[in-house]
Amino acid sequence: EATMRVTVFLVLVLTMTACIGTDLVDIPLGPAPSAAVIEESELSLIKGDSYTLSYKLIATDGSEVAAEWEWSCRNLTIADVSQEGTVIAYEPGQAWVDGVANGSFHDSVLVTVAENPDAIASVTIEGDTTNMMAGDTRQLTVVLRNVSGDVLTGDVSWQSNDPDIASIDDNGLVSAVTDGKTTIVATSDNISSVPFEIIVGSSNVTRTGMFSGRNGYNAMGTAILETIEDQTILAFGGDFVTQSGPGLYVYLSPNAENVTGGLSLGELNSTSGAQAYELPGGADPGQYDYVIIYCQPFGVLFAVAPLE
Repeated sequence: EATMRVTVFLVLVLTMTACIGTDLVDIPLGPAPSAAVIEESELSLIKGDSYTLSYKLIATDGSEVAAEWEWSCRNLTIADVSQEGTVIAYEPGQAWVDGVANGSFHDSVLVTVAENPDAIASVTIEGDTTNMMAGDTRQLTVVLRNVSGDVLTGDVSWQSNDPDIASIDDNGLVSAVTDGKTTIVATSDNISSVPFEIIVGSSNVTRTGMFSGRNGYNAMGTAILETIEDQTILAFGGDFVTQSGPGLYVYLSPNAENVTGGLSLGELNSTSGAQAYELPGGADPGQYDYVIIYCQPFGVLFAVAPLE
């Protein structure tokens, strides 16, 4: 009995002091989640039909990891979705369905409920590239289909979310105006496309920040988030140092207080010195304003670097 009391006491002490900054224990957690993926970017149904989406949570090494998903629909008049990811079509129109994996990783699908089998159920924008320089023009085209995938014809209207960055005329000709990002949407018979992103100017972007400790932990050094063409790398300078702890992970986050909605880049390679982490394909670095060193087993922030 005395041995049991000692064992329980030691377990409690180890649990309570696991993230004190001097603990060198490394808890193997496996690949860290990085992105939620719904296989279907858009879905076309007839009123009364249902369809179960294909979805997964991807880790930094490309493997699939177990996840708890929560589902919601932004317009319950048009459609709904079960917590198993089954979409039910109610009335003609369009609605976005959102899936959130493990409370942090989000993806969405545009659901179109067609009035009948012959009606337009899909509007797809096609173009050579999304990258342009100011003064360039680019011709976009559109393909209209019914729920069976048959190509249809119809009038199409075009709209730019920010004409000051890139405008578009009635024939789908995009004119780049100034550096920035915008989206183009094509609409036919009240059915709209998934937004088509246009990037004007150099796609090479560099943002930097300096680490500082959080929750009583010490950290310092430089973080550099650099995008060159289609590849983004997060690099720590040779001046980087942070206290040790169990299960330390590197996150990009939209806020400085937690990693909710953030992107995990995997385990921290080292508590000091230069190191680099590649963002997975499809990740948008513009969504994140902070680099966070995070004690994942206990949900504790060790360090934060605001990106500017």
